[in-house]
Amino acid sequence: MIRSMTGFASVERLFETADRPLSVSDQEEVSRLRDLAGNETIERSAVEHSVALQRGAERLIEREGWNAVAIRCWPECFDEWGGAACAAMAVL
Repeated sequence: MIRSMTGFASVERLFETADRPLSVSDQEEVSRLRDLAGNETIERSAVEHSVALQRGAERLIEREGWNAVAIRCWPECFDEWGGAACAAMAVL
């Protein structure tokens, strides 16, 4: 569930919005975030999923005109999507 100041959207809608290939700049962001955490401690695919989630949230925020959001991470984002909502929210 995504909650904005104006209502709710399903987490599935977020997943649909996030489900597209990462751009070159997105891949650079993945590398930057992995470097912060230590490359050997976190799988690249998990960071890619978190960055995709962030980009999907950004698109929904812009499209819907939201000024604040909250995303429930467990179990949907981490178990079903494969990325952490907390990482996406922190970067937003």
